[in-house]
Amino acid sequence: SLKELQIIELERCSLLGSIPSSLFQLPKIRQVVFYGNSFTGTLPQSLVNAIKLERLEVGSNKLYGSIPENITQLMNLKQFYAVDNRLTGTIP
Repeated sequence: SLKELQIIELERCSLLGSIPSSLFQLPKIRQVVFYGNSFTGTLPQSLVNAIKLERLEVGSNKLYGSIPENITQLMNLKQFYAVDNRLTGTIP
């Protein structure tokens, strides 16, 4: 069962589409690393549900839009890496 998943690292795997919002519903997820893929779309608003999330690396994709303001509610988030995308606006 994915309910026990804590770390997902899929770097440079040529992944396409949007980042699945359901990923952030997993109760134990601590690290999400999708660096160097071809994900498009925005960062999911469901990020706020990943209360144990410590590391989020989505650099070098094709993401756009703004960083969700609710990212500030992730008290355990220590590392957020989103360089080389088309994100706009300010960091909350």
